Amino acid sequence: MAESNRPTENVSLSAPDMEHMQSMLRGQTGKEIRDWVSAEVRALQRHLANLHAIYNSTLPFNILPNEIIVDIFRHTATASNSMECITTIMAVCRYWRATIVNTPVLWNDIDLSMNTRLMELCLARSHDANINIHLSKSRARWMLDFPVVASPLTPHCSRIARVDLCLTGISRYDQDMDVSALLRVVEGFLPELISMTITGGSKWSLQSTQNHLPNVRDLSLSGIALIWSTWPWPHLTSLMLSASTLPRTADGRGRCLASLLDALASCGSLETFKYAHWTQSQGLHIAAKHRIVPLPYIQHFCISSVLPADISMLLEHVSLPSHARLSLELSKFWVPSPLDSESQPAFSAILPTDVKQLLPWSQVRHVTVWPKETQIQIWGDEEHLFWAFESPARADASEDEESEGPPSLEIEYVPIWRSGEYDLCSAMRELGAFFPSSVEAIMINGLMHVVDTETWDHMFTPFPHLWWLEFLSPIDGIRNLASALKPEASVIPCQHLRMLCLYYRLDKGKEHREVLRDLHAVLRQREEAQSRLECLRIQLKPAANDMDGTPTEACKGLLVDLQEVEQDFKSVADSVDIKYVTAWQ
Repeated sequence: MAESNRPTENVSLSAPDMEHMQSMLRGQTGKEIRDWVSAEVRALQRHLANLHAIYNSTLPFNILPNEIIVDIFRHTATASNSMECITTIMAVCRYWRATIVNTPVLWNDIDLSMNTRLMELCLARSHDANINIHLSKSRARWMLDFPVVASPLTPHCSRIARVDLCLTGISRYDQDMDVSALLRVVEGFLPELISMTITGGSKWSLQSTQNHLPNVRDLSLSGIALIWSTWPWPHLTSLMLSASTLPRTADGRGRCLASLLDALASCGSLETFKYAHWTQSQGLHIAAKHRIVPLPYIQHFCISSVLPADISMLLEHVSLPSHARLSLELSKFWVPSPLDSESQPAFSAILPTDVKQLLPWSQVRHVTVWPKETQIQIWGDEEHLFWAFESPARADASEDEESEGPPSLEIEYVPIWRSGEYDLCSAMRELGAFFPSSVEAIMINGLMHVVDTETWDHMFTPFPHLWWLEFLSPIDGIRNLASALKPEASVIPCQHLRMLCLYYRLDKGKEHREVLRDLHAVLRQREEAQSRLECLRIQLKPAANDMDGTPTEACKGLLVDLQEVEQDFKSVADSVDIKYVTAWQ
């Protein structure tokens, strides 16, 4: 029904202070009144918004310096989806919106999977601030038109500070996924670039020219064939390369070790290096045998490979300082099945024979051997023993003590067929071949009931200065250890042993009493042979069905026995500590 244009006579305004509007609105049509009211409401809303802005400006958060507010916004955005978070924050109030819109560093995170118009908006609002571009491993990248994505970036190359691109699974033969257009961007002159990480899976190539990345400090390339004539980044402090990054040898038999050594030699400021090779072919090819590349500033040197020769070969050609950390990871290494061989070496295939001369290897004084279901780990350090969790022997240390950093030497060995526990004997036999005779402390975790006396002798003999031993083993493994420490004629195994720490699960049978009785007898013989312990520490965990930490009645009886045993041990050790614990840490 059409609206009447007749004047409205009955506009009701009940407030006394509104009576003056009666005469003003008298004679106006309904539409005219609504228009007038709408205009007044908008004016009042603007006024109310101004009042809210004044009120909000006095809130504690908003009186913080602008730099702090921006920093809070940045941390909040970094912890979640960056642009979604920024959009949500902008909707809170006008002050926050104005702060965000006028802060370039809040717009410098460029996700290449975002809408092109949004990318252009971010590039515009970031003004002259350095920008970070990244592409994560997500489904969105399959819908990208890389030439279109690369186009708006080209005018801003001088502002690119960080690049992180995941290109795995994108074929270089797919014409609809022409990643090369994006790679051409990072091949250009990028004067502000600090960090670049590119992960590819289709052997894309990256052309490197002299001085095109004058300020880059962190470089990580995987699945990208790097083409260079001379290494153009002498100021790198962090470098990660995969085998596919290196050029092939002339005969096509492998990757060129000489090129890798050239790269290392030219990185005079290198602090962190990792080399990774994850396929069973195309390993490093032998280089000049007498070439040694010194890396005086290296802090962490890591090799991760499925080929033992890669690890051994690269270690033979580098010189590391004493303060460096060395990490070796051998994954999916094929060894004979347990039925084929029971004496397969654990490490001789991985390490060069003269590895003892390699710093920080030569300074190792503490060694930990830790088998797991699918791997075996070895840690070495000059100052500390390391556990997969905190050592019980140090559980009572003061909280004010500064915790030690990672060990200076880490070896992780993951064979095919055999479990890490199966390789415990092999590892124990070979410790003396690869660690210096100055080793003073050894910690071993594992099924030591399979360790015979000959294996114990193989481990003890090369280390005449051993004075600290820690073992975590089932109870029958402790029995074997006691036999290995027994003096024979004029020979005292581990003659300088002064600290012995044992950890095992409390058995509800009588076996633990027999084991402790045997251990006491051995320690008595060692005392008579002038090799008395300074400290004996024994920790016992609950049986499997006592994991709530409350000893059962049977276990309580055993604890009474332990108190009696403790008195006996005090006659053969200066200090004795026997505890019932719920966890080793």
